Amino acid sequence: MRRTGPTNRVTRIEMLALKRAGRRADRKMWHALASELDKSSRRTPCVNLSSIDRKRDGKTTVIVPGKVLGGGSLGSAVTVAALGFSSTAKKKIEKAGGRVFTLSELSTELKDFSDTVIIK
Repeated sequence: MRRTGPTNRVTRIEMLALKRAGRRADRKMWHALASELDKSSRRTPCVNLSSIDRKRDGKTTVIVPGKVLGGGSLGSAVTVAALGFSSTAKKKIEKAGGRVFTLSELSTELKDFSDTVIIK
């Protein structure tokens, strides 16, 4: 059987936007994120806020190639970009002073990758 990729329209649009951003900015990170989105939905990571707070190591921008869930809390403001967010996660991130972006929105905003971490 031929592999067709994700059938979710939102995932396909995000994947194409990331590939376009990678070509435009010549950044391999966007291509790597697009290949993560091209995987099966069963392999898409779901990350809790407590994991983000533990694993970010002082970085101010976190990228999740999956869904962010509202388990736990954030100790300080952080910009989070992901494929999807639970409503609780959005509220907690904004309450901590952080910002919420989709992956394609961040690809147009982010210019410097030195303060960025990808969490799976």
